[in-house]
Amino acid sequence: MVDYPRKEVLYQSYDRPNSEMYGNGFSIWKTLPDIAIDRENVFEKLDHNYFDVIVFGSIWRLKPIFKQLRRNWKAMFKAHLVFLDGEDDPYIYKQAALFGKYYKRELATSWHSLWAKPISFSIPDLKISQFDIKK
Repeated sequence: MVDYPRKEVLYQSYDRPNSEMYGNGFSIWKTLPDIAIDRENVFEKLDHNYFDVIVFGSIWRLKPIFKQLRRNWKAMFKAHLVFLDGEDDPYIYKQAALFGKYYKRELATSWHSLWAKPISFSIPDLKISQFDIKK
């Protein structure tokens, strides 16, 4: 698995204090271990069918990369594409939804379900505090 481009805030080595981060560092921030990942020549690897699945973790924020990928039709049709859309709005990026599975957190109407499937927000176990409910 290759995360491209690397999102520094997701990695444990990110050195910004939690108090300066969105949501005070809660949620998925600083949870991934720093392992060696080859992020070189990603688009060249796409040309050679290196990836079986391509997941856009935030389609609206990765729109420029999607547009660049669209220029390579061969790679788009050989790989399975998955788009995650966790924005707090009802909009669907239809150009992406046409090419793969599209998951949306804020499905506003039944019409949207023609384009997208619902997805929930989750919190990693390590971010949840344990407490005794008997107290």
